[in-house]
Amino acid sequence: MNTVEKTHLPSLAFLDVETTGLSPVYDDRVCEIAVVRVAPDGTHSLWQTLINPQRPISQGASAVNGITAEMVEDAPAFECVTDELLTQISDATVVCHNAPFDIGFISMEFARQQRQLPPFPVIDTLKIARKHFHFPSNSLGNIAAYLGIEVTEKHRALADAFTTWKVFEYMSSGLQSRGIGSMDELVRFSAPPPGQVCATKKALPPVLEEAIRLKRKVRMRYASRLGNQTRRVIQPLEIISSFDYLYLVAFCQIRKETRMFRLDRIIDLQPVADV
Repeated sequence: MNTVEKTHLPSLAFLDVETTGLSPVYDDRVCEIAVVRVAPDGTHSLWQTLINPQRPISQGASAVNGITAEMVEDAPAFECVTDELLTQISDATVVCHNAPFDIGFISMEFARQQRQLPPFPVIDTLKIARKHFHFPSNSLGNIAAYLGIEVTEKHRALADAFTTWKVFEYMSSGLQSRGIGSMDELVRFSAPPPGQVCATKKALPPVLEEAIRLKRKVRMRYASRLGNQTRRVIQPLEIISSFDYLYLVAFCQIRKETRMFRLDRIIDLQPVADV
């Protein structure tokens, strides 16, 4: 069995960001960042800071992470914490849940400063979960709940980084029992190095993109978690990300309230002239 003693593990930097919305190429920005750095001897340190994103935080993102404009008004801009972030992850293997999302945002923040994020090894617990485990759901919060890991302040950067650490400990132990134990093996099937992460704009259905841009209603056919289909007329508002899923925030004409719909469960969209 190929196992790794705890003292042989490198320093691990569990990283998480909260953002103003879906994607950096939609001009969204980082509004909070945290790192839980775990030394080879098991001791750890915590670093967390709110970030002034210098743009509005979308209502959908604020509803998920609880961060408001008032909270970040006096926070530092990202460029003011860049060097400290590099110190926190220096000579460490970075661990994220859905690494392309977090590292994509950080890479774009560096690009805004005309700087390049230096390369470092990355492990993606989301990719490990999908490839090697069979959780009912692979979102970080649901994995933690399944494993009985207590989570405080869901969707806040420090709490999520800490949760990622505990989830990784479970995964690492499980993989070692299968003969997968070295950091090289974990990194090999994890997220690509930061230099290869491309934070590209996710293509939206043209009907949906136009509806958001022009504030038009659409008729939607939607499947629930159990596969039950409903038809409804909605007013699309924005796209947000929560862990490893993308959601459409829209006003539902049936429920007469703003609701969130997972993009991968939308079966069909048709424009509506007037409702």
